[in-house]
Amino acid sequence: MSDALVKARLRELRKHLPWTHDARRWSRESPRVVTIDGLVTAMEVFRRVDGLAVLLSLEPQHHPQVRWLHASASFVDRCPSWEDMSEVKESFFGAETYAVQLHPPRSQWVNAHPYTLHLWRNVLGITVCDEVPT
Repeated sequence: MSDALVKARLRELRKHLPWTHDARRWSRESPRVVTIDGLVTAMEVFRRVDGLAVLLSLEPQHHPQVRWLHASASFVDRCPSWEDMSEVKESFFGAETYAVQLHPPRSQWVNAHPYTLHLWRNVLGITVCDEVPT
């Protein structure tokens, strides 16, 4: 994989991040690059002072109105709490954006790490719903 391709993927990912995280609470680690289904994906990696790890990636675009920014959050020994996931969402997606957590059919579950939760945000600006029921 060429350095130019890796740099291009990282630039593409970074333009969708609001960079509102608190640098006193989050440290930035070296980016990672993986190939998934033949596509090169770049990931930014952050670690909070208490050990919460966050991997951010921009998913390949399969639909003209949808492009997912994906956050994977985990601890070594426990699942992130609602408060943890709220901080991840606000720090890396922005406070005034929509984000979703999916619960797919059991037959489609993928569990590569027992203490990982995921969030997605459509970077093309189309929200999942127009209103949140109250």
